[in-house]
Amino acid sequence: MLARDKILRARREGEGHLSDTGRSTGRALSPRQVNRILP
Repeated sequence: MLARDKILRARREGEGHLSDTGRSTGRALSPRQVNRILP
């Protein structure tokens, strides 16, 4: 669940661009997409 931890950490830090998550999934996720993944 490393990707999930990265998303949660990025959301806590208020980052607009999740570069770490985008690198692991092959694409960047927007905050709106992240909210869809983690309601």
